[in-house]
Amino acid sequence: MTKEKLDKHSRRKGSRTVKKRSLTLLTRLGITVGIIYFIAGVFMIRLNIKSYESFHGWIYYWDGPYQGKVVELETGAPIEGAVVAGSWNLEVNFGWPMFCDAVETLTDKNGEFTLPRAWCINPWPLGRISLPGNIVVFKPGYLAYPPMGSTEPDRKKYMPSWNNPPLFEGSKQNNVVELGKPGTKEERKLTNDSVHSPLAFDKAYRKLPFLLGLINEDRKALGLQGEIGIPKRGGY
Repeated sequence: MTKEKLDKHSRRKGSRTVKKRSLTLLTRLGITVGIIYFIAGVFMIRLNIKSYESFHGWIYYWDGPYQGKVVELETGAPIEGAVVAGSWNLEVNFGWPMFCDAVETLTDKNGEFTLPRAWCINPWPLGRISLPGNIVVFKPGYLAYPPMGSTEPDRKKYMPSWNNPPLFEGSKQNNVVELGKPGTKEERKLTNDSVHSPLAFDKAYRKLPFLLGLINEDRKALGLQGEIGIPKRGGY
């Protein structure tokens, strides 16, 4: 092999070595940054685990818990066995919203409830969890929260205490939900339809059995055909 060929071979070998080292450095840098973000996320969780503040960040997202009481509009008496359910989406800068979590609870004999914290892990960058989530309050035989209607006057008709911002947006504690009673069978049917919103993602069905059960119980009492079932696996 001539000297010229040896020099050319050495230059090629040196170039490959530099590229290999660069890739190794970039890989190490990426892994280091990932570990730092992961540790920072764990640290933030430990700091906020008992907090009522929501958290938006890379990898970890959460909202809640929410506390409150459900009472009758007319009498102020506590309503036991009402379901408080919600679902949360992960909103991203590029692409469609993604399902994050769904949680629910039932009110106790005093009408009180604590809706557990909703959370999810997702590596999508620059994401944001929807606030305060899609929260509904429902019990067959009562009107639901949020009240029906597309305008403020319409909603105040069914819930005079309705304000802007509505419940759960202004505070995560001491939310008092007043439920009236439907005046007609049609209002009761419309109420049943209005509480399906947390079930927008198929994954939410499996996490909200109380809500699904009360919806179907009410549909049966109203003489509506068919039950709302859990979609087959593989949905969003």
